[in-house]
Amino acid sequence: MKVKYKYINNLKTAYFDEGKGKPILIIQGWLLSKECFIPLVNNLKSNYRVIVPDMPGFGDSEGFERDHTFENYLHFLKEFVNKLGLKKVVLFGNSLGGTFTNLFSINYPEKVDKIIMRAPLYYKKQFSIKYRNKFSKTLLKGFSKYAPGRSVLARFIKRKMLKHISKNSDLLKNKSGLVSREEIVNSIKRNFYEKTYKPAARDLIFEAMEVDLRKDIKNINKKTLIIWGDEDELLSNYWGENLNNLLNKSVYIEIKGSKHSVLSDDETIVAEKIKEFLNES
Repeated sequence: MKVKYKYINNLKTAYFDEGKGKPILIIQGWLLSKECFIPLVNNLKSNYRVIVPDMPGFGDSEGFERDHTFENYLHFLKEFVNKLGLKKVVLFGNSLGGTFTNLFSINYPEKVDKIIMRAPLYYKKQFSIKYRNKFSKTLLKGFSKYAPGRSVLARFIKRKMLKHISKNSDLLKNKSGLVSREEIVNSIKRNFYEKTYKPAARDLIFEAMEVDLRKDIKNINKKTLIIWGDEDELLSNYWGENLNNLLNKSVYIEIKGSKHSVLSDDETIVAEKIKEFLNES
């Protein structure tokens, strides 16, 4: 699959652009790249124009000089859509990409045709205590590829980050006794910034820890398809049903045996569900 490049806000951006027809813009999740979506692109490109950028700081795209924030990514996506001459797009957001999909739809509804989200993150409490241990395994597996000093990173995440990330009270208890959430977050940031290799990954995880789009999502007035795996080990499918109740024009489906990783699915099934949704008037 041919990789194309454009400069978006002075950042060299790599992307796939395959097929013809109604444009579908796929927005990757955390630690992913455009290559993760090749099976899905191949299943959709005969009917649609499918565009998959490497978001700034991931894959083959340059990162922001500083501050990989939701706001900067939102501005990047708007400029990317404009540079490609797209009047309206179907947005497909995967996991953290679903966060960007929601933000884009809230801020630029005139640019959005329909919305598809696969297990999106929209509320910080989705990192529930019930799924804390499985979440830790997912993080450790992903970060081992991106950060130097795996053993140091593993000890740090286990000791600091994962013990506290899913707690919801203002005061959290660790071996040192009671400390404030702010103290813990600041400690995580100091250590994380020193030891993490990918600036985009380190910045976005802290944005994700504070996200709450529930109120704004209620104002989205676009037809939306929500896809969730019934065996999602990171974000419980409870949150898919919750999101479906928040949105005005949504359809919610679960894929049997599907987990959180985009690579765990039979993308033929996902593609067929997308085609069915987009073919509806």
